Amino acid sequence: VYNGLGKTPYMSVSTKHQKLLQALRPRAVKWVDVEVTLKVRSDVDGLGHALAKLALNVSDMRLPDLLFCEHEGPGEELGRRRHMLWEGYLGPMTHDVCPKRPLVKSEKELFTYCWSASQGPPLSIRQGSHNARIAAIIKTARESYRDDMAQVLDEVSVDFEAQAMLLYEELLVDEYGAMLAAFPEQKSKLSPKEMNHGQFLETPTWAQTKNFPAALADLVAVGVLRAEGEFGDLFQQGRHRLFGSESMKAIFVDSDSLQFWMGLVAMWMIGVHELQVDAFNAKMRSFCKEEEFHAAPGVKGFVRIMAKSFEYAEEHELIDFEQQVMSPLYVVDVLRCTYQLSTAERLLEVRDAIRSELPNARTKNGYSTNAKAPMGY
Repeated sequence: VYNGLGKTPYMSVSTKHQKLLQALRPRAVKWVDVEVTLKVRSDVDGLGHALAKLALNVSDMRLPDLLFCEHEGPGEELGRRRHMLWEGYLGPMTHDVCPKRPLVKSEKELFTYCWSASQGPPLSIRQGSHNARIAAIIKTARESYRDDMAQVLDEVSVDFEAQAMLLYEELLVDEYGAMLAAFPEQKSKLSPKEMNHGQFLETPTWAQTKNFPAALADLVAVGVLRAEGEFGDLFQQGRHRLFGSESMKAIFVDSDSLQFWMGLVAMWMIGVHELQVDAFNAKMRSFCKEEEFHAAPGVKGFVRIMAKSFEYAEEHELIDFEQQVMSPLYVVDVLRCTYQLSTAERLLEVRDAIRSELPNARTKNGYSTNAKAPMGY
């Protein structure tokens, strides 16, 4: 929806181009349609279904434009719309419906979409002054109802925890459940700053020295660059199979920038893990029954890795270029999977099978009695 500057196509058009502006204006659903639905429907339980009927697909509602685009009105009007969406839909659904029953597919899609749309554009993985503008939008997006939202989320959290506590109490009286709950909340053989791929892999030092030939050689070696045409696509157009339909031209426009070399490190790391994904899944599947194993849909994506990299660079206080350029290596869950197990006894059996064959760097135990919210992973 948003480009690297935090704008939709509609937001990006100048008022000088009225024909283009009219062509991009939301038509399938207008704000008046949303507002009428919010005012007319008094039953919260059916409100999600009523809003979902406004468009065939939730994205057709164009809420980011309706809630944040200046072409739709002044800031006061856009703020009023966001407040109305909270008071008329998101707040009541969150507080009164979600704790009482599961949402059907159409309700869940709409609910998730509205929550996401109401927060504003995401921060860009491309560094620059535009991120300050985006951060300001995010900060003010929910300003008029922030306190109410915090209170609703606190109350719902207590409600969900009370529901989960009944199951947790059942777990504690089970012999194996009690064992699981007695394990530490977290156990690690490495400090947070040591928990990165640099502890286990030969690091791409070419990024620290900006050695372009060495970078290309490694990217070819791990299968990230497979044909000559991919070089041009990546460095001229910012396009690559790892980016899907998006262009990352803003990341790769300046070969001397931090984000350029971080991007290459992230791509190299994805390539390294793509070479191992089949072996990883086969090994992890061997510890359980077939129906208990759930593979992830491929390796973690480029955009997510880059976003987390900037977060980790700040979290671990990576100061200079040589440290920051390696921040993608702190994203340790590039390969991952899930086990869905029927009992605590079975969970411990699979845990022991894994531990008997593989080294364990860190364990997080959401079932621990010391966990902030027991009954997690």
